[in-house]
Amino acid sequence: MENYYEILQVSRNATEEEIKKAYARLLRKHNPEKDQENFKKIREAYETLSNAEKRKSYDFMLEYGDEFMKTFQEAAELASQKKYEPAKNKLKKLLAIKPDAVIVWITLALLCLEEGNHSQAVEILHKAINAVGNLAILYHLLGVVHVKMNDYSKAEQYLKHALSIEKNFNTYRELYHVYLFSGQFVKASQVIDEMSKLEYDDFMKIDYTLLIIKHNILTHANIRECDSKISRYVDELIRTGKEKEEMKGYIIKGLLDDFLSLSAAVGTAGVSARTSWIVLYIKDSLFSYK
Repeated sequence: MENYYEILQVSRNATEEEIKKAYARLLRKHNPEKDQENFKKIREAYETLSNAEKRKSYDFMLEYGDEFMKTFQEAAELASQKKYEPAKNKLKKLLAIKPDAVIVWITLALLCLEEGNHSQAVEILHKAINAVGNLAILYHLLGVVHVKMNDYSKAEQYLKHALSIEKNFNTYRELYHVYLFSGQFVKASQVIDEMSKLEYDDFMKIDYTLLIIKHNILTHANIRECDSKISRYVDELIRTGKEKEEMKGYIIKGLLDDFLSLSAAVGTAGVSARTSWIVLYIKDSLFSYK
């Protein structure tokens, strides 16, 4: 890592005014036309150290960067071996050094969730909010944890708060499932409608289309009525897979992950038969195409 303080020839505790003066002095010495390489370094150093937030992040990385990443990777390795307590202890040490490290808070909460310690995950996420502010991802995760706790009322509260900060497909999808599994089908339909206003890339468009199909399977007991609702979406998936070869695998994975797990969870004969038929129909349509 370049030492911007050395480049500008100032001390680590230089004031904003001292940094400006050093920059002006060095610009007179290093003409941008005649000494482009040094000018670029000087400019980069000044743009970082003259911005309070950038300087704060830079100072942290300059002092702790390599050791911080090493410890974080060690925690990840311990977590992969399901050694949760040592992994969490390493993450807590990192937070003692950098309390506003969002990724560390999130990783710590997810470790608690993975080991089934839901109350601790909630506690950590609230501490994260106090440390770094109202980030949508933190409220989203609070919603996810409360879904795991079968507390759909609080899950709804946190997910809606996350959406008030940032409109996000994954948060909408989580909220949809809250309404679905708490029997609030009208609200689930309203979420589907709200999601139509989002901008989608190709992959997220597939996820949204799969969600619409699943929703109609679950909310229409009459097979003929269900077919009329989902036929154009099924055709859209098949068309996408035929036009874009790289999408085929993603569509099939989405079908297997979402639909067959749904079939197992709901357990009714009608839903199981319908989901199985749709999976097979789309799969056969995509891979029999020449």
